[in-house]
Amino acid sequence: MAEVLRAGTDFDGTERSAMHNAEARVTLGVATAREGDLEQALTMGERALGAVAHHDQP
Repeated sequence: MAEVLRAGTDFDGTERSAMHNAEARVTLGVATAREGDLEQALTMGERALGAVAHHDQP
C-alpha cells in the first residue's frame, strides 16, 4: 500500500491518484487498527476521507 501512495503522489506532494491513495490509506488504517494502534488508524482514515472530500470539490 505504501507503494500505491508513493506512485500516486508527485514529488511536490500533490496527489495524482486521490481515490487510489484514499483506498490505500483506508486499507493501511484497517491493518493498523488490527495491530492495536487506533490513533494511527484514525489518522489514516481521516486523511483518506479528507482526500476524497477534496477530490469531490468542483
